[in-house]
Amino acid sequence: AHEVARGEAAEVGRSAADAGRQVAGTAAEQAAQVAQEAKNQARDLVGEARTQVSDQARVGQQKATDGIRALGRELREMADGGQQSGIASEVARQAADQVDRLAGWLGQREPGDLVEEVRSFARRRPGVFLLGAAVAGTVVGRLTRGAVDSARTDSRPTPQRAYDGPGYPSAVSGRSPPRRRRRTTRC
Repeated sequence: AHEVARGEAAEVGRSAADAGRQVAGTAAEQAAQVAQEAKNQARDLVGEARTQVSDQARVGQQKATDGIRALGRELREMADGGQQSGIASEVARQAADQVDRLAGWLGQREPGDLVEEVRSFARRRPGVFLLGAAVAGTVVGRLTRGAVDSARTDSRPTPQRAYDGPGYPSAVSGRSPPRRRRRTTRC
């Protein structure tokens, strides 16, 4: 009986070892599949992000081209609408022609090509590039500051602070302004 029990215990041990190896093999296969799937999904996400960035750049470029074309039309209308043909009309016409050329050039390029063009220009003429960047930054900063100030003004009315003097009710609020306390110093 003792020998039979030992034989069965050895058999159970072998079965457990085989089952353990099988579980370990399955776990290793599953881990490899999960790792491969994670790599594939990461690759897909990177590709999708690049596509979205490229699409957004293309949309932004198209909006810029449309804005430049609208500016060109306005300049041309200004030049053609003038009652006298003088220097201002000629300057407006030339500016409209230049703006139209810029819009055409911009519309024919890919976003990546534009970045390379800017890099190439910056290498060839760094002083002009830096001056243009400074001017553009100043213009954008002023436009942004103006837009922010305008949004603040539109979103909440600023109270008028008019009053006739200390202790007298305000003409706008109907309340007296706060009184200042005198400081006394102790020696």
